[in-house]
Amino acid sequence: MFCNLKTGLMTKPDKALHKVLVCPRTREPLEYVSLDTEAGFLCPATGVLYPVIDGIIIMAPITDDVKKLCLAFFKRQSGALTILGGQFSINETFKALSLVTLAETIDWSSEEMRYWEQRFEKQLKDSDWGRTGWNRTLPRQKLLERLPEEVHRKVILEIGCGGASTLYDVYGETIEKYIGLDLSFNACRLAKRLFPKGLIIQASAESLPLKTESVDLIVAYGVLHHLPHHEQQLTVFLPILKPGGFFIGSDPVLKPRIPRPRLLRKESVSTGAYSSDRHLETGMSPHNEWIDWDNLLAIIKDRAQLVDALFEYSPLRHVLVSLLNNRLGIHSKAVAKLLIDLDRMWLATVGKLSRKLGPGGVIYTLKRTGR
Repeated sequence: MFCNLKTGLMTKPDKALHKVLVCPRTREPLEYVSLDTEAGFLCPATGVLYPVIDGIIIMAPITDDVKKLCLAFFKRQSGALTILGGQFSINETFKALSLVTLAETIDWSSEEMRYWEQRFEKQLKDSDWGRTGWNRTLPRQKLLERLPEEVHRKVILEIGCGGASTLYDVYGETIEKYIGLDLSFNACRLAKRLFPKGLIIQASAESLPLKTESVDLIVAYGVLHHLPHHEQQLTVFLPILKPGGFFIGSDPVLKPRIPRPRLLRKESVSTGAYSSDRHLETGMSPHNEWIDWDNLLAIIKDRAQLVDALFEYSPLRHVLVSLLNNRLGIHSKAVAKLLIDLDRMWLATVGKLSRKLGPGGVIYTLKRTGR
């Protein structure tokens, strides 16, 4: 049984969605296992059990805090797990979830994720956590409205779901088969608040734990540029779609990829400030790069077709959003519409003179056509 964080009541998981789950490491099907008052998903081929904590399937714990939650889960369920006999392997499970030892040295990825966990934890404690982000929702809503009717009643996968507010703002509780995936455990907790009956997975987008051709719509807002392989990651995402299925993404574009040291974000969660740590200068940061739009189109050539694209986010809009939305706290829908209209005027005039003055981002829809 899963816990509905909105009401505190226990809700039944959607068994139909369980059927699309696979092990992210072996691609083998997973089986739902009920344990006392908790549950997990077992991979019979390897003996790995992925625990369900707060209604969230844990597949790739990064920070020590999340790993400790997993360790506590297995300690609580040690007696119940004996009923699985040889099907369950505690050694393989701990190895798969990196629970053998907790982090003893500074690791860039764990520090970066710790930052995001703090950001989403702050939202969990915020009484206004459900506030509509119209500045982003309205343009995305336009592309969603151009999809076939009733697509929101089919299987939807949101990669990098965060708080899942955009889809909820547009469709509300009419979404019946929601799958949310994020590497942040606290982001998953936020998504669970809005979609208590959805399948919420804490896992990496680089190896999706879902069957091939199992999803009707993939939504990935601001995801590709966070991943090490950027637009190349579409070769992993698109096969998850059913033939004719849709992918909606949004990413920064038309800017050069700038080599930089790995970035360690500090404790300034409220401002989002970060500073580089030269001791961690061991490679490229996958965070805050930009996708190559021309390369993206070349990659999807035999796999999907571009259905729609809305270029936006001019320097003017960035300044106005920073002033009105962030500093003055103005979040009204009317102001958001005004900003979007001003943005379009800029891009249609001054923005055509130079790429530096032109669009900083794009929202786009792809339709899967091939394998």
